[in-house]
Amino acid sequence: AIKVTASQNPELFWYYNNGITLLVNSVEPHRRNASRGFERGCFRFTDVSVINGAQTVSSLGMMAGSVGENLSNIKISARFIKLSGNEDIANSITKANNFQNRVLGRDFASQRPEQHRLSKEIAIEGYQYQLLRSGPNDTSGDASIIDLDEAPGQ
Repeated sequence: AIKVTASQNPELFWYYNNGITLLVNSVEPHRRNASRGFERGCFRFTDVSVINGAQTVSSLGMMAGSVGENLSNIKISARFIKLSGNEDIANSITKANNFQNRVLGRDFASQRPEQHRLSKEIAIEGYQYQLLRSGPNDTSGDASIIDLDEAPGQ
């Protein structure tokens, strides 16, 4: 999806991609914008590590090496976090940025208007239609709860 969007719809890349998070040890404004400070301009980073978005970096890097690929219209968000060598917080930030819940088909299905309509209709009959994932709770023992994954046609 990264390469397809980058090559076929580069103007949408900003909206479709989550961006890149990088840890850096130090940040210095480039001499061209030294008088402007840290708000905007060119910067020099040391000890840079991509902690989230490596697939994006890799995909765009491979595309940049291809003949005929023009990536100049792509915009991407990048978050630079200056840590100055604090390994404990670096590890915590890396874990927090990479241990997210996987998006499942039910997460998209639960957003459909017909699913919300069904939930209201089922509630009238005394049942609960569980649209969202509730975590590790096991609802299989409660006959009054119908899970989206158990519903026919899902």
